[in-house]
Amino acid sequence: MNRTIAIPIFLLIIFLMVVYGLVPKYNQFSRLDASIDLKEKQFSQAQKDLIVLEQAVEALNNNQESWDKIDTALPEDFSLASLLYYLDEQAGVNGLIMESIGQDDSSSQGARSKARLSEKETPTGIEESILSVNLIGAVSSLESFLRNIEKSSRLIRVESINTSETEDGLLRFGLSLKVSHY
Repeated sequence: MNRTIAIPIFLLIIFLMVVYGLVPKYNQFSRLDASIDLKEKQFSQAQKDLIVLEQAVEALNNNQESWDKIDTALPEDFSLASLLYYLDEQAGVNGLIMESIGQDDSSSQGARSKARLSEKETPTGIEESILSVNLIGAVSSLESFLRNIEKSSRLIRVESINTSETEDGLLRFGLSLKVSHY
């Protein structure tokens, strides 16, 4: 009888050890395994994202010429001297004589605008300066001048053009130019 009672008790103890010892460890192992799978998926997604970002950086670096044009178009430190030199050079190349250049008085803003060009700051931080340029020459020369300004990387917009005739038979052009810069 001892044997008949000992075997079921022994089997019951083994069963309880399996239920209370191994099953929780198996559940913990299953949770850790699922956590590892999730981490591996996150890691592979992060690697894919990193590859995409590296390709984007490479594409941006390959377009350095475009970035240089943007830097020229919107320089951080606006230089009036370089702009005036550019306009004078373009006028000369196209057969025009630059008679005068200055601030557009119709948009002056008190003492500040008298000392510098008329400037208006937009919400994006880009400032707009308005210049008044007087040129003398032929219409075809003005067309070439305007084409060259349009093709340049600088953000120059012609606001208005006034014409009058000089005593020499040439035309005098009064241009109002809006220049965007930071």
